[in-house]
Amino acid sequence: MLPEECLYCYNLVPSEYGLRLRKGYREWAIGLNNPVNTIIGFEGQAQDESSSKLFAITLEGIWNVTTYGTTISGVPDVVFSDNGPTAGYGVFTEMTNDAGSRILAYADEANGLFYYYETGLTWLPIPTFTLPAGSTSPFGPPLAADIVYAVTWKNRLWFIERDTAYAWYLQPGAIQGEATPFNFGAKFVHGGEIKAIFNWTVDGGLGVDDILVVVSGGGDVLTYKGTDPNSIDTFELIGAYYVGSFPASRKVGLTYGGELYLISTFGVISVRQLMQGILYEDPSLGPSAKINRYLRDAVESGRESYDWSMTIYPSDGFLQIIAPYNLSNNENAIQYQQNLMTQAWGLWRGVPIRSAASWKGLYLIGTPDGRVVEYYGSLDNSSTFAGGPIGTSIDYSILTSYQAPAGNTTSYKKVNFIRPIQVTRFQINAVTRAIYDYEFDAMLPTPNGLPNSGGDDWDAATWDASIWSGQQGSESTVDGVLGQGRVIAVAMRGRSSDRLTFVSWDIDYQTGGFL
Repeated sequence: MLPEECLYCYNLVPSEYGLRLRKGYREWAIGLNNPVNTIIGFEGQAQDESSSKLFAITLEGIWNVTTYGTTISGVPDVVFSDNGPTAGYGVFTEMTNDAGSRILAYADEANGLFYYYETGLTWLPIPTFTLPAGSTSPFGPPLAADIVYAVTWKNRLWFIERDTAYAWYLQPGAIQGEATPFNFGAKFVHGGEIKAIFNWTVDGGLGVDDILVVVSGGGDVLTYKGTDPNSIDTFELIGAYYVGSFPASRKVGLTYGGELYLISTFGVISVRQLMQGILYEDPSLGPSAKINRYLRDAVESGRESYDWSMTIYPSDGFLQIIAPYNLSNNENAIQYQQNLMTQAWGLWRGVPIRSAASWKGLYLIGTPDGRVVEYYGSLDNSSTFAGGPIGTSIDYSILTSYQAPAGNTTSYKKVNFIRPIQVTRFQINAVTRAIYDYEFDAMLPTPNGLPNSGGDDWDAATWDASIWSGQQGSESTVDGVLGQGRVIAVAMRGRSSDRLTFVSWDIDYQTGGFL
């Protein structure tokens, strides 16, 4: 491994100028009673944002949680008839129909298709679909209750019907009426149902175009180009690939910046690289190469979970992989985080995430305990609700790669002192140690320094708990170190209620002999 790489990096996110502590989170809406399996941020067309809405989806139905500080009561805006274990897991798409109305189409894994209309700001019953006139298709028109996926491609709505290998598409600009089936099953070499369909905008060398990408449950990825899927002259298959098994979730893809990322047992897959001939059987390749030793095992062991998804938060410049975890302990909540500028990865730990979405410049998180929380501030689990938690400082830890100074792997070294350097408003509250000779499970104690808890935001801080501070500046401390070994790594564990940036270490060491 390179000197600038880490074996793990918890809650310190690689950024442009060092490792930056992630933000904390505060309560946005409470009282949902069940895990929030999906978050939808609907962006309306009204300039005053009056038609923009935030929805939280649980196994009970669809809840409006647009307003910060909401305590949920009563019944959801949409009441689900099926409250089984897959209810509330869904995908959504937006489109503007021929009449100029903005519409949100949400497809639930257990309860089917629902439409939300910006005009009227309401969820309305789904119209029925019909087969095209003169159709000889053996398939009947789809029922809304059987639709588990919705996507917009070239101004057409496409749907996936549950437990089948065919999809349905509507006429351009339509949200009802004729639905035409398209059977992808014959192209699925590795079998399985249609898992997901993506609209991928890319410049393939002949100008910008929208590629239709179809993913099967068996791990096949098909790419199509064209305009009218009803004609072989205007719709053609341009690629077929295998990328390993997908998790049960249908939220296995993310488009951004000319890329389409998929998550499978091979790790994170770039469809652009697939089309360039990259072979993802090699774990050292691909966008997630640096974390594949963790991610591949996690996907394989958690394949049956619907919790897997990928999201993006442009305001903080990250891509996040949301992974399932043992709900008995938030310390098990590990999420994978990529800085979109540096392409480096870090890990979140201790944030109770079941789902998340970017909305109006915010990052909203659905939790397993029936809350919506906002990625915000520098304290975990803070709240402005009466009787709510005041928040706690954020723990962070890091273990660097093992290195032999000057390339000398035969002689013993003894580290005398380590001086970490951070940009922060507080004194450094961290324990730093040298770790020798590939001791990967080294555990550092929790630091006993300043509590740094309670925050210092005006009207939100707690008297006698908060630490009032000024602007950020460079801080350092010197730790004496024991032990010796042939190769050296540095471990640090700290706690802070300031969004610090870790910059570097100074290390003083001695070199001994072969023995």
